[in-house]
Amino acid sequence: MAIKNFTEGEINLSIHAKFDFLKAITIVLALSSISLFGCSEENTNAKTYKLVTGPQGGTWYPLGGALKGLIEKGPSNIKIQVLPGGGVSNVLALHTGQADIALAQSVTSLDAIEGRAPFQEPLQNICNVATFY
Repeated sequence: MAIKNFTEGEINLSIHAKFDFLKAITIVLALSSISLFGCSEENTNAKTYKLVTGPQGGTWYPLGGALKGLIEKGPSNIKIQVLPGGGVSNVLALHTGQADIALAQSVTSLDAIEGRAPFQEPLQNICNVATFY
């Protein structure tokens, strides 16, 4: 796993650091979902968010399922609908509002924000929260 640091270049992580990083990200995602959506006293109606991942049989789809499980175990009554997708189409789905959360490569997100090919114009509502690998 390599983490891009725009001032110092790329930092390579060992296999143990990769797992620690993934654990930290899932904990952050779970806790942030609890803190963002569990604030109301009466939260009886579940809110469903669409998460676009990768094709079934790929690596992103089960990762989306794992994130769904972690988030839905929290007390915030959030539901996640995991949908198949893929890199560029995930960013487009996020931009058009067809998805609430998307897995994408960071370079694809940056290309979308800056309007570089394959995107025809800069896209809005794109934010890279974490880089898994």
